[in-house]
Amino acid sequence: MLNFGSSFKKLVQDSGIEIIERITIKTANGEKRIKLGGSQEENQVIANALSKNLSADEVRILEKSGVEIEFTNENGCALYSEDLIRTDNGLFYKGRRVLLHIAQRTSVKKNSPDNLPKYHLHYCKALEMQKNNGNLEKYRVSLSQDGTFHFSFGDKFISDQKLHVCKTCVKELYPNYKEMGVSDERKFYKGEYRNTLNVSYFSLKKHFQTRPETVIDGDSPKLVFDGLDVSGMDMDYQEVSNEYRKEWRKISIERKKAQNYTCQECNWKPRNANEKKYIHTHHMDKNKGNNLSSNLKVLCMECHYNNHPTLKEKQPYKDFLKIK
Repeated sequence: MLNFGSSFKKLVQDSGIEIIERITIKTANGEKRIKLGGSQEENQVIANALSKNLSADEVRILEKSGVEIEFTNENGCALYSEDLIRTDNGLFYKGRRVLLHIAQRTSVKKNSPDNLPKYHLHYCKALEMQKNNGNLEKYRVSLSQDGTFHFSFGDKFISDQKLHVCKTCVKELYPNYKEMGVSDERKFYKGEYRNTLNVSYFSLKKHFQTRPETVIDGDSPKLVFDGLDVSGMDMDYQEVSNEYRKEWRKISIERKKAQNYTCQECNWKPRNANEKKYIHTHHMDKNKGNNLSSNLKVLCMECHYNNHPTLKEKQPYKDFLKIK
């Protein structure tokens, strides 16, 4: 195996050639020889995550209520998790195989697993689509052994809610899915019969028994990104047109989270989820394409519209003044 200097590695990687390094890390199940092909910074984050060991208290929390995914921020926007790693074999939180699930739904017509978000076994195409839509932050990490998770509908908390496994996960991980308790079925959907999978009896217990608990030798771990493309965010925006970028909604949400939804001028803060709509992210130079951190400010609607007086005639502004 050849060892390259960091400068040469960067030159080669910038040319589109991937360099795979094999490193040995210590995990809960001993030393593992894994493959890393990212930048030096990415490789270090991955090695740190896989070297962590879950404490007994952390395991109990993961089994009972799960934990939120925390993302590292740059320019006020979430980029990747320092604890959650993906491989072709699954998802790992601090080196331990886990599941991902959404723990809340504002409303649902029928309280049944068929109508609720599905939990994921690995980084499947369906989960990647959620990432691309900027929805990864909605997910929680869990060690549920039976597919039962803490779940809530709006403000109503339900401690035990059965969820179904993601069908895409099953198809991608288990070509012989019938061995996992999954069967074929036909369902009438939108005026026609379609072939689908019945995952009601999927054996999550068998999944955990047949899959490695931690990364295995030869795995190629990668960071789990939240889907926001921040490339060029700190470039010179003088030539950028005064138009919102496609990432604007995500950037705005991240900025508001970073400020705890508190106005940076008058310190007004929403008292409930509904009032969060009155917190805005303002472009100080009034160029909607300039998303530099130094150009963004979190303001309540009143302070925001002081910079845009013509908007004060709109009804939402009048509604806000009544509650502020």
